[in-house]
Amino acid sequence: MERAIQNKREQVREVGQNYAALYDETEEYMRVADICMAYLKDKKSRVMVNVADGVFTRASVASDAHVCIRLIDNLFAEMPMEQAITYCLKRIALLEERMKHQRRESQILQFQLNKLMLGAAKMARRKRNN
Repeated sequence: MERAIQNKREQVREVGQNYAALYDETEEYMRVADICMAYLKDKKSRVMVNVADGVFTRASVASDAHVCIRLIDNLFAEMPMEQAITYCLKRIALLEERMKHQRRESQILQFQLNKLMLGAAKMARRKRNN
């Protein structure tokens, strides 16, 4: 029974990590879409770019014709800003759907873990009473 509980805890942890990764990726695409929309609205040539967690640098946008967008892992594609915004919004919708699935899976796994833990507690009480 203890092994089953440990396995279920590991599954819950993995689903939580997957959810966190999806959330981070969604945030990334939201930032890119926001930057592109703000640029197209104001046509500013100087922008602040997030290089890493909370680290920004000044950048100049030479042309609003094209930007590079991360497709997956380390694969990037160059596309017009309007197309980049459309891609980001579609990707965000897909990621949000995957996050919704991960939340459901997490709830199911947590319910199963709770049942296992209640069963183990009942078995332990029976052993003590006998």
